[in-house]
Amino acid sequence: MIKIIPYRSEFYNRWNNFIDQSLNGTLFHRLDFLEYHGEKFKQEEHHLMILKGEEIIGVLPAVKRDNTLVSPYGSSFGGIVISKKCSLSNAISVANVLKEYFIKFGLKRVEIVAPPNHYYIEQNHNLSFALEKIGFKLVSSEVFNFIELPKTEIEFWEDKYQPRGRTTYRKYKSNFSIHANVSLDDFYPILLEDKIRHNSSPTHSKAELNYLINNFPDKIWFDIAIHLNGSRIGICYFKPTSNTLLTFYMAQEISALGLNGKNILVDYGIRKAINEGIKFFDFGASTLAYDIQNIGVANFKESFGAIGALRKKYILTIN
Repeated sequence: MIKIIPYRSEFYNRWNNFIDQSLNGTLFHRLDFLEYHGEKFKQEEHHLMILKGEEIIGVLPAVKRDNTLVSPYGSSFGGIVISKKCSLSNAISVANVLKEYFIKFGLKRVEIVAPPNHYYIEQNHNLSFALEKIGFKLVSSEVFNFIELPKTEIEFWEDKYQPRGRTTYRKYKSNFSIHANVSLDDFYPILLEDKIRHNSSPTHSKAELNYLINNFPDKIWFDIAIHLNGSRIGICYFKPTSNTLLTFYMAQEISALGLNGKNILVDYGIRKAINEGIKFFDFGASTLAYDIQNIGVANFKESFGAIGALRKKYILTIN
């Protein structure tokens, strides 16, 4: 018997443990990660758990705004996290019970943004089929460029790198020194200068990033490259699953523009990921929904052999 219940605090540890054992759960679905928001969303949170008997077989972190349920909120991916062994019949049952809950609770709209396919432990998309079957419609997609990493650095150099990427690396490598796992105090000024240059601001405040690195020191860190003239480039990495590494922030000082330090720092990060047995190196989004604001962003990522995956947004409208 499958049932849906609102999250209760006594399930806190079971929820987080389930994410780590699920088919498609990521760091962004964990309750201890979402706590970096503090009280910002507390009044809106409406997390759901999918139970089969007393066993958790699915979760949905979400907020409720008026008659709309939204997932994710304040994170990169959301949507329904499901057990690894999700049969088609179970997926259809889960989808039907969810829709019954949405209707009973008076919801008129449900919005979810699911992780790209390479965040799945295995390519089982029975739940996606079942959600479409009950009426979820694809409304937009964003391209996330990623590399499926080979087993060795040599394979990466020979099989993934595009010629323009190899040329840039050879030409400018000696101009930079790499500093791994630097402090937030070292990285954050680089990020702020980069964001100001683009008339924007970081997704996370310094205090929020400090919370995250203190609570997830093995999943979030910063690397910087320093040019011979002292100019700095930085990357903030998130490790959403054991198999994936995401460049959440990539930033450079104004004085570093045109020095090709991003190429050198990314190369270092990719090689380190290969040596640690990580399967996917994710550069993040290159589009904003279907809007391509700067094709050069995608070209840069593709110079390392990256290809495109889709972060899809689905909406269910309930009449």
